[in-house]
Amino acid sequence: MSFSQVVSVSGSSSVFKLVSTKSNGIIVTNLEDDKSTFISSRTQQITVLENIAIYRHHDETAPLAEVFIKMEELESGLPVPSHKESHDVLKSYATKILPDIDTVRVHYSDLKKLVKWYSILKKHSLLPKQEDLSATKETTS
Repeated sequence: MSFSQVVSVSGSSSVFKLVSTKSNGIIVTNLEDDKSTFISSRTQQITVLENIAIYRHHDETAPLAEVFIKMEELESGLPVPSHKESHDVLKSYATKILPDIDTVRVHYSDLKKLVKWYSILKKHSLLPKQEDLSATKETTS
């Protein structure tokens, strides 16, 4: 399994592994508790993590994969905080990872998901690699 098969579901703070698709939704496995379930595309929004980006200043965005790669690169000198930390702690961490992050449009809940998802993906060895990012850029060019 790769980073491109990891999805988020509206209303959940967890991330899921895509198992199968159906005409009216998808079957996923929650990476936190390993339980499989059907998610209806009629009632919930499903987003592939590859398609998520973080707001930066000047109406620019940073792909989530790039942010995760940066977090992993800096982790030895800048430990990743818990998703239960205060807004100020998460905001301070985010500005060290992405100095031009738009702290107005990126909310506390977004920062909590960012560090929680990072921890889950790291635990399951699903963090994106630089070569994955390069391959994605080549196919979109």
